[in-house]
Amino acid sequence: MSAIWVSKVELNDIRMLVYGAGSAGTGIADQVRDAMAEIGGVDKEVAKKQIWLVDKPGILTLSLSDSLTNGQKPYARPNEEFSDIEHKSLIQVIQKVKPHILIGTSTHKGAFTEDVVREMSKHVERPIIFPLSNPTKLVEGQPEDIYNWSSGKALIATGSPFKPVEFEGNKYVVAECNNAMIYPGIGLGCVLSRANTLSDAMLIAAVHALAAEAPALKDPNQGLLSDVKDVRKMSMKVACAVIKKAVEDRVATASDIPASREELEAWVEEQMWDPVYRPLKKVHPGTASRDAKGQVGSKSSQ
Repeated sequence: MSAIWVSKVELNDIRMLVYGAGSAGTGIADQVRDAMAEIGGVDKEVAKKQIWLVDKPGILTLSLSDSLTNGQKPYARPNEEFSDIEHKSLIQVIQKVKPHILIGTSTHKGAFTEDVVREMSKHVERPIIFPLSNPTKLVEGQPEDIYNWSSGKALIATGSPFKPVEFEGNKYVVAECNNAMIYPGIGLGCVLSRANTLSDAMLIAAVHALAAEAPALKDPNQGLLSDVKDVRKMSMKVACAVIKKAVEDRVATASDIPASREELEAWVEEQMWDPVYRPLKKVHPGTASRDAKGQVGSKSSQ
């Protein structure tokens, strides 16, 4: 989401190509489709037409329906749309689709070649290129190469940690797209709000909260995500966003949720676990509480 904001392209206008249509790739496609529907107000059937999937057979089309997984089938394109290209040629698919976003979840080492990156850079001002495959030896492209081949225009996040990249005297931080930055906050928000449902809207609120803290929004040389060392702060921000949306959608059942942002942040922080040893204190059973507030390890239990 932060990459889209930096690129200044409207969410509903993006064209996304996912290279590697396994469960990770189709899961990303589903999340982007749902975000386009929730934020942009378009039908999911319309939103999915902005997403293309490439897997071992090449671009996924309806002619492959019998061999596609349930996750892949919604994104299969009409056969005639790609009748004039070689389906397994990533560069030809890019020439046809002209994607703003290229996601790599293929474990195909080096798939994002110089020709691929340069071709993508011809069609969009700020190509968003995420080689997410793990481990590092299977990554689709090296950040340093992608910056060089795109003349420093690419917006990059990876699935593994990479050192900052230097290009024409500037140092660029490579964001690590790690779910550890968002999952703790989602879980915390659900627990504290006692939500009876985790909705698409709550997940999208979490994504917005995480993206809003992206260093790249203030400095284009910085990362598209906060550093992993800031996970505690980000977990609090994400939890607050999830709680707020749960309240708005009337799926929160906790009765003592503060209304103001400042009070909500303080309320969440008070109940976050601190990984430190504390002295034991004998208390009367009648005064002990097993509610979320005051659980062992939280600040309110000190």
